[in-house]
Amino acid sequence: MKLLSLTLTNILAYAGQTRIDLSRADADRNVIIVWGRNGKGKTSFINALKMLFAGIEDERWRKVGFPPRALPPGQFVRGDGEHWIGVVNRQASQAAQRKRESVTASVEAVLERDGEEIVARRSWILAPDGNHVEDVEVSDANGPLKGPAAVQRLADVLPADYVEFFFFDGEDVKALAETAERKNIDFDRLLRITFAADLAHEIANLATDRRRRTLDRGERERLRMAQRELDDATFTQAEATRELTQIDEDIRNRQVDLRRFQTVRENLSAGASEAQREALEKQRRKLRSDLSNALNEMVATVPLEAPLIANLPLVMTALAAIEARLAAAGAAEQGLVRRIRDGIPRWISEAAPELSSEARERLSTALRDRVSDLVIVQPGGGIFGDLDLARAERVRAQLMRIAAAGGTVRAANSAKLLEAARIASDLRQAEEDLMRIEVGSQSNLERYRAVVSDVGTIENELAELNQRRGMLTARRAAAAESIAGLEARLSDVERRHVRADQDESDAREMERVARVLNEVLQRMRELARQRVQELLNVHSRTLVYDHALIDRIEIDESYTLVFLDDAHRRIGRASLSSGLKQLAATALLWAMKDAAGFAMPVVIDTPLGRIDRENQDNMLTSYYPNLSHQVVLLPTNAEIDQRKRNLLAPYIADEWLIENETGDAATIARGRLVRD
Repeated sequence: MKLLSLTLTNILAYAGQTRIDLSRADADRNVIIVWGRNGKGKTSFINALKMLFAGIEDERWRKVGFPPRALPPGQFVRGDGEHWIGVVNRQASQAAQRKRESVTASVEAVLERDGEEIVARRSWILAPDGNHVEDVEVSDANGPLKGPAAVQRLADVLPADYVEFFFFDGEDVKALAETAERKNIDFDRLLRITFAADLAHEIANLATDRRRRTLDRGERERLRMAQRELDDATFTQAEATRELTQIDEDIRNRQVDLRRFQTVRENLSAGASEAQREALEKQRRKLRSDLSNALNEMVATVPLEAPLIANLPLVMTALAAIEARLAAAGAAEQGLVRRIRDGIPRWISEAAPELSSEARERLSTALRDRVSDLVIVQPGGGIFGDLDLARAERVRAQLMRIAAAGGTVRAANSAKLLEAARIASDLRQAEEDLMRIEVGSQSNLERYRAVVSDVGTIENELAELNQRRGMLTARRAAAAESIAGLEARLSDVERRHVRADQDESDAREMERVARVLNEVLQRMRELARQRVQELLNVHSRTLVYDHALIDRIEIDESYTLVFLDDAHRRIGRASLSSGLKQLAATALLWAMKDAAGFAMPVVIDTPLGRIDRENQDNMLTSYYPNLSHQVVLLPTNAEIDQRKRNLLAPYIADEWLIENETGDAATIARGRLVRD
C-alpha cells in the first residue's frame, strides 16, 4: 500500500487545511522527508495518521502525559486546558466558540493498493456545547461507505493493531529492547496468529460456563457471592492504582514546583560572606539550644497547681471562705461528734470482746446514729457553706500551702518565662539578620520570605502526598491479597462441586480442544519467533556499525531481546548504550515487518534518536532505503544535517517543511531545514 497524499484540517497543531503530496516515492527513491523543528507539528502529523486508522474508541489511543493516562473521549477531543490541547485545533476551536458554531477536525488520506485508489477520511465535529460526533468515510472502486461499514473497510486496509508497528517515534523504539512490556498478543497480531488465541480463549470461556452450570443451587449462590467479592476487590485494586497514578503525577508536578521555588530562593540570595553567615548561624544554633533548654526546664518544674499559683488572689478568697465555714456555729461540736463516731467501733471491741463481729457492727451503727442526732449544726454561708468539715479542713491545708509558697513559685516561673521570651526574641532577630544578609536588598526581602513560605508549603504537601501514597499502596496490596484468596476460593468451589454429567463431559472436551489450540498457537509463535530472530540478526548486522561485543541477538518468549557475545554468554542490557539498544529494537521492528509480510508505508518521528554518528550514517544508507517501499521521516535539522542529508540524497523522493509560528497554526509546504 502507498500513501499518495494526506490532508489535515483543524486537527491538533494544524489550523485550517494543509495538504502534503506523498506520491513521488518509488522503487528507486522511497524516502520522503517532512522537516520540522521541535514543537512545530511533527508529533501532530504522526498522531493524526494514527487516529485515521485506529480512531479513539480504544483508550490506548487516548493516553496523554507522563505517566500516560487515558482521557475520556469527549475530553480527548476538546482538550482539558491543562495537559492536552485536544484533537480539535485550539485556534479553530476558539474561533468557533466565539461565533457559537461547530468546528470540524479531520484527517484524510488518499491511498493506493493493488492499483486501486482509496480515499479514507475520519473527522470529529465539536459542537458549541462541548459534545462531539466522530465520522468515518471511505471511498473506493465499489463506491462510498460511511459509519461501521467504512470503519471495517479501513480496518481491512490497515488494522488498528498494526498501527504502532508502522507509525512510531524513534525515541520510543528502544523500550522494546529494555523491557517486556509489550505482550505476546501485540506481536501475535502483527504476525497474524491471534485467531488461534482468540478461538482458544472463547472455547475456554464456554467450558467454564458449562462447568458452572453443574453446581447445585447453594454452591451457585456461594460462587456468585465469591465472584461479587472478587469484583469488588478488583475494583478496589484498580481504583487504588488509578489514584496512585494521579498521586505520582501530583508528586512529580509539586517536585517541579519545589525545584522552581528553590531556584528562585537561590537567585534572590545576595551571597553574604561566609564569615557573616557562619557567625549568625552559630548564634542562631546557640539561641535555639538555649530556648530548647529553657522550655524543657519550665516543663519539668511547672507544678500541678500552676493554675492556682497563677491566680493567688482567688486562692486567698477561697481560703477565707473555708475559714468562715470552719468557724460557723456548731463546727466545734460537730468535730467532737465526728471523733466520737470514729472511735465507737474500737471502744466496743475493747469493752465487750465476747460479742460477735456482726453484733459489734450493729451496736456501733446504732450508737453512731444516736450521737449524730445530738448536735444540730446551722448551715453556713458562702460557697462552702454545706461542705463537710473534714473535707473543709483538708482543703484549707492545701490552700494554705499554696498561699504560703505560691508567690515564690510564681516569681521563679515568671522569671523563667521572661528569659525564654527574651531568648525567642533574640532568635527571631538572629534569623531576621541572617535573612537580611542572605537576601541583600530590602526590596527582595518580602519576595524572599514569600518564596521561603512557598517552599515550606510545597514540602508539607509532598509529605501529605507521600503519606497518602503509602496508604493507597497498602490498600492495593491488601486488595491483591484478597483477589488471590478469592480466586483460589472460586477455583476450589468449582473443582469440588462439579457433577460428572454431560455438561462436565462437554467442558472436558472443550478444554481439550482449547489446550490443543494453545499448543498450536505456541508452536506457531515458536516458528514465528525463530523466523523473526533470523531476520533480526541479519538486519542487526546491517544496522550496527562495528560493535565487537555483540555476536548474536536472541528473542525470548515475551519478545524481549537477549544479547550474547561470541562465547554465547549473556550481555547485560545495562552494559549497552541507549543508542545500541535503539538500533537493536529498530532491527526487531524491521524483522517483524518483514516476517508479517504486510506491505505498508512506514512513518517515523525522531528517526535517529540517540544513535552515534557512524550508526546514524549506516541507518541512512542501509536501513531507510530498504525498510519499505515508502518511508516518511520527520526529523529536525539537528538529527539530519547537511552531511547526513547528502548520504540519504540518492533515496529522497520529496521534501516538505512544517512551519508553525504560534504553536497551533502548523502548515506544510515543499522545502527543507538544511541548505546545500
